[in-house]
Amino acid sequence: MKRFLLLVLGAFVFSTSYMGDTEGAEKLLKMSTTTSTENSGLLDILLPEF
Repeated sequence: MKRFLLLVLGAFVFSTSYMGDTEGAEKLLKMSTTTSTENSGLLDILLPEF
């Protein structure tokens, strides 16, 4: 149990250490979909929201 908590804490510290200041940075969203999402027209509805 103690080892698990240390692992979780280590993962948290590691992940938050790379969360730098993003002010003024361009925001980029990469999205992967299947061809059925595009063929159904759902992608045309989702993309403008993002």
